[in-house]
Amino acid sequence: MSAAEHLREAIDVGCTRDDHDHIADHAAEVRAAALLEAAETADTEAARLYDDMGQKAAEGARAVAERLLAMAGAPPAAEPVTIPPAVAEHILWHALGDQAGYPPGDFVRQLLTAWDAADAEHAARLAAAYPAYGAARDLAAATDGRDRLRQISAAAAQGGDAG
Repeated sequence: MSAAEHLREAIDVGCTRDDHDHIADHAAEVRAAALLEAAETADTEAARLYDDMGQKAAEGARAVAERLLAMAGAPPAAEPVTIPPAVAEHILWHALGDQAGYPPGDFVRQLLTAWDAADAEHAARLAAAYPAYGAARDLAAATDGRDRLRQISAAAAQGGDAG
């Protein structure tokens, strides 16, 4: 008979004042049994996650984070943006004056010039409309941004993808 069944029986049969300690003992047994079951379940889940680490664990952590953000009323996190090599080359040229870059066409040149003059609100709107350029501009502002943009550009020249 499980601790929960034993407690249920003690309550159903009834008890006198002298039996209160006995019922409390059964309640403690039920709590201990529930905690043991939870611990075993947690251990099983931990072992499964350990065995299946990598992508699935990352997806699980991401799902928990998104759920917590939703509970807090925050907008969901944006998906990572891939910076195409041409965008990296345009930002290298325009924002950093780097000869490893490539000059953009008229539209993109004017877009980037307008972006340079934009206040924070309008820059955010441009980043939402042109996420790859927004990500590349943010990357250019980072300490190692020039090197990382060069890697994206060089990977394309070698047939890879570093963005």
